[in-house]
Amino acid sequence: MADFHAQLEQTRDRITENQRRIEESYRDIGRRMLETPPEKTSTQFDELTDKIREIDETTEGYDALITRIREIEARLTDIKEQLATDAEQIRRIEKENSAYYESIGEAAYAHYRRNPEVAEQYSAVFQPVVDIHEELSSIAQEIETAEEELTRKSFFDKVVVRGRLALLRTRQANKEGSIPKLFYRIGERIVGTEFPNEADSADLNQAMEPYRENARRIQEIEQRRSDLERERERLATELEESGATRRPAKRIREIESLRAENVSRRAELLTELGKTALEIDNAVDSSAPEVAQIDAAQDSITTDEQRIERLEAAITVDQLESRIGQIAEDVEQKNGRISELKKEVTQLKKQKSQLESERDQALEKRGDLEELAEPAE
Repeated sequence: MADFHAQLEQTRDRITENQRRIEESYRDIGRRMLETPPEKTSTQFDELTDKIREIDETTEGYDALITRIREIEARLTDIKEQLATDAEQIRRIEKENSAYYESIGEAAYAHYRRNPEVAEQYSAVFQPVVDIHEELSSIAQEIETAEEELTRKSFFDKVVVRGRLALLRTRQANKEGSIPKLFYRIGERIVGTEFPNEADSADLNQAMEPYRENARRIQEIEQRRSDLERERERLATELEESGATRRPAKRIREIESLRAENVSRRAELLTELGKTALEIDNAVDSSAPEVAQIDAAQDSITTDEQRIERLEAAITVDQLESRIGQIAEDVEQKNGRISELKKEVTQLKKQKSQLESERDQALEKRGDLEELAEPAE
């Protein structure tokens, strides 16, 4: 038996495919009419054309917005990375600069000692080193005095003097050891003042040169960071205006969804435009391949629709015949049951007749019931 259900499904699929071809042919005609409108149009044709062009303009806007959001996202990532790189670079340069503070402080102090009146306003900066040198001078004097005493003292007194000398030299070494740290502090404080420029010292300028070069580098980096921060603020504002401040990816999906709706609606309008163009005299060449494709597909659909009616009828016949067969089987089964019941009724009637005969015989033997109920004498 033929599989009518499979044939029906195949035929419906073929109709769906031909309907798709018809729609696509109408759209092809619509696209051509949109690019090259006919000399004669209609109000409906013009309205459809305007709607399609409006959708195209909106879709272009969506595409531009998606592209711009992605560009901003990428640029913001670059800016974030550049700012982090610049911050790390500034930290490295500042750390490198700290190595120059001691030599700067030493050169600045030397100039101050040579020109105390010129650098009087900075005296507080240099005073710790001045104090150290005064203490060292005093200690040196004490050491000299103690050493002279050694030549005159007795053995036991020399032991005491030598002990004092040891303490003095330890103090001297400690004071001298603190000088580099004090120079470092002077350099650290002086680089932020006008002293290096006012001093006009070749030694100080030489000590300051690496620091100044690094300062110029930091200034350039800070300027770049400032520019990047302004650009980031501007881009953040642009993102906010596009509705993509917090979750750009979600906003892009929303725009893509709107774009997909536009594309779908445009396809529908192109189909309508193609159909409308065919209704306008001489708008579409009757020999155009799309027209032939539409006619062929429509003829195929008509044939398949007729075939579907026959296939559905064939399926109905199969279903009815199957039901009729089932009912016939039920009738046969019930007729067989009736025959058996008739035999059972006949047998029951015979049993009933036999029992009635036996009852009559028993009644005859029993006689009168009232008489039998009286007590026997």
